[in-house]
Amino acid sequence: MKRVETYEEELLNRIIDGDERAFAQLFDQYKDKLFAYGCKITKSEEVAEEIVQDVFLKIWTNREKINPELAFDSYLFKITKNLALNFLQQAARDQKHRDRLTSYFQQLPERNATEDFLVSAEYQRMLTEAVAQLPPRRKLVFSMSRQEGMTHAEIAKALKLSPGTVKIHIIHAVKSIKDYLRIHADITFLLVCLGGLLV
Repeated sequence: MKRVETYEEELLNRIIDGDERAFAQLFDQYKDKLFAYGCKITKSEEVAEEIVQDVFLKIWTNREKINPELAFDSYLFKITKNLALNFLQQAARDQKHRDRLTSYFQQLPERNATEDFLVSAEYQRMLTEAVAQLPPRRKLVFSMSRQEGMTHAEIAKALKLSPGTVKIHIIHAVKSIKDYLRIHADITFLLVCLGGLLV
């Protein structure tokens, strides 16, 4: 006798086939549980929110590898736990790096308001660059969401997209921007500070 497919298995099979609406349903079904779990591990709502986005980005990117017959909730929580632990390990390493930078700058003359402005302006420039590197449609969706304050439903209606597609665009955009800033931020901060001190 053929086993009856569960609702979640049907949903996962649709996701494997690239169904964005099914992906949006899965996101809505698990986001709060994964967010609470991420908060419990990292003690940070902001970090937990980013981790949830990363989890679903991984799911969508690797959807062809999903096995609908396995316990998918356990799989999601495992990914969330791994990402949260990776964050804590990275944070520990970054703290050591920040401590070294702090110690270094404490030995230098005090920075003035002009130098503080240069650092702030440089970070803003990097953010602009990170957004500019997004694909055109993704950049538009991100700008409508973050700069114009439009809801997913409003963006979907304006661009004639499904809300699930809008959600995917924003998840990808946030991931790309975060990666760009992570790569460039520390070295740029150091160069700007040193540049200001050497003027």
